Amino acid sequence: MQPPGPSQMPTCSTFSQPTIVSYPDNPTVQVLFPPGWTATVSAITHKPYNQLVACEWKWGDEGGENVTRKKLLINNWASPCVPMHVVDGHNEGTFRVEIQRERESDANARGGLKLRAYHSIDQDVSGEASRNETHGSARLKVISTEKPSTAPGCIFRILVQDAPSLSNDVEDDISITVKCLRDGIFRANDQEYDLQNIQGDILPGLPKGVQCFYYFSINMYYFFHGHLDAFILPQITTARDLTNTNSVPDSFLGVNIAFSPRAMYQFAQLGDLQDDSYTSGQMADAKSLGDLGSIQNDTWIPHWDKDFTREPVDGVIIMTAFTEEKIDSFVRSMEMEFGGTMYRLHLVQGVTYGTIAQPQMQYPGSPIVPIGVLVMGYDGDQNVKTRPDWATDGAFLATRKLDVCIPEFNKWLLERGPEIFPEVPAQVAADHLGARLLGRWKDGTPTELSPDGPDPSISGDDSKVNNFNFDESVGQKRCPFAAHVRKANPRTDIHPVDSVYKNLMAMVSSIRQYSVTYGPEVTDEEHQKGRTLATRGQNFVSYSSSIANGFKHQQRSWFNEPMFPPDKDITPGMNPVLGQTGEEDQGVYRYMTGTNPSSEPQVMIFPDKFVNPQGGGYFFVPSMRTMWRFVTKI
Repeated sequence: MQPPGPSQMPTCSTFSQPTIVSYPDNPTVQVLFPPGWTATVSAITHKPYNQLVACEWKWGDEGGENVTRKKLLINNWASPCVPMHVVDGHNEGTFRVEIQRERESDANARGGLKLRAYHSIDQDVSGEASRNETHGSARLKVISTEKPSTAPGCIFRILVQDAPSLSNDVEDDISITVKCLRDGIFRANDQEYDLQNIQGDILPGLPKGVQCFYYFSINMYYFFHGHLDAFILPQITTARDLTNTNSVPDSFLGVNIAFSPRAMYQFAQLGDLQDDSYTSGQMADAKSLGDLGSIQNDTWIPHWDKDFTREPVDGVIIMTAFTEEKIDSFVRSMEMEFGGTMYRLHLVQGVTYGTIAQPQMQYPGSPIVPIGVLVMGYDGDQNVKTRPDWATDGAFLATRKLDVCIPEFNKWLLERGPEIFPEVPAQVAADHLGARLLGRWKDGTPTELSPDGPDPSISGDDSKVNNFNFDESVGQKRCPFAAHVRKANPRTDIHPVDSVYKNLMAMVSSIRQYSVTYGPEVTDEEHQKGRTLATRGQNFVSYSSSIANGFKHQQRSWFNEPMFPPDKDITPGMNPVLGQTGEEDQGVYRYMTGTNPSSEPQVMIFPDKFVNPQGGGYFFVPSMRTMWRFVTKI
């Protein structure tokens, strides 16, 4: 039986999804595509002799002429059960097929991919030399058609039988996978977006009681792809997964993944995201962020945990659950699955501490920003017109591991609080000073709304706890200009209604952020000594479409800048918690005004650092479509 001729083949007006055709009497398989679809092809050999998979396809150029293209997948002699590689593909195991670019002038245009297999038990006959009908494999059979839950499209799986057999069963001599994706499906216009394509911790955020950050380095990219495809991709939680449910079960496990520029380039030469900070990495930015460091072998190196400085971090896997056992079990299974293809560099695990003042739409009072400020490819993304297509629905992730000296901070508050509030007991004075430094009382009540003490009617009400602006007429009476909550989200301090420019600056500098607390509770011994004896802190996380305009801008131009917020009669000073001079070891300390509501110009100096950066990174969180199309190649 011969393959159907052009008149017999379905046109694109008769089907909207790719279809696959196989023939019992002909060792050929054809995949037919509607306009606007692409595919990736990969194969795994199961035999020790030479094998070859020939792939040919046609697609229409701008003039409407059919152009034939081909790729060959081959194995190596005596190397069974490994991915076949592309001839002239630099040992890549997968290639992309652009079957048909959609043309409005040709609604019925069709494209087809033809697959044929060959083999030779003669070691001297290999590669293209085996592409001869005398070496043709006996049979190709489609064994499954799948619709993945993690991305729109379909997957065809095909088995190749090299030698003839009287049995109806097909031997698994070669396994071929064809993954089909529709081009441009998410860009009907710049205002539409597909929640199925966005990893869920970007928006709306993974539910979390316990969270783990697994920083890793890839050891063998060639084999890493397959494990990523088989183990991680099916586990990834998308934004749609989270918005389509009213409740989260106790057994919930959330998984997301992000990569460094080095890893993205290794996967498929995906590198130019037009953000210099992402390209150079956070360690190169550390000095400008105010981190302490020193010259080592003629290179400035930050004083971070050595896990973050001795070798490159290729990515981070983010896991959330409601029990530590759930995450621990997943990590054990993951490390067994990946084996030596990747190895752990650093692991941060702890409980979630949500930063209330963040641009999440569920909090009344949070800044309303265009989605492109957080997610690439939409209005609000400053590079929306020049971003590569594969960046759409992705985001930058900035993480910071911050060791926090809680006993020292509490001791300092007990020493300095009574100096400012002498009329109340020492602990009450310490709590009051701490609230003015942070801009919130311990229960989350904003000092702007309740300057004299915590108010449960505010802290327990989502419609109030973040729904406020700073009253310029009272100066720093309620909340110092440099308080953490005011530095992190200055509200009308920088975007009053009469300033379009300042409003734009506030929008593009927005990030979605939260923190995860790691380490043990402070012990009685630490309280008594006022000294940290066990490592603890917060793993800071932020998502945005720009590192330079987002996290980096906030740290350098807001937290570290004494004149921010701008246009104040009294110099605000630096963020007392997260601000840095980068020269604390040389006696250049943080300072702020406003800690004393009775004497707003009074300057308070902070000779000790209570928060010390220990590492972190800049990563790209790819869309599900980009993961499926480029990153998970096997």
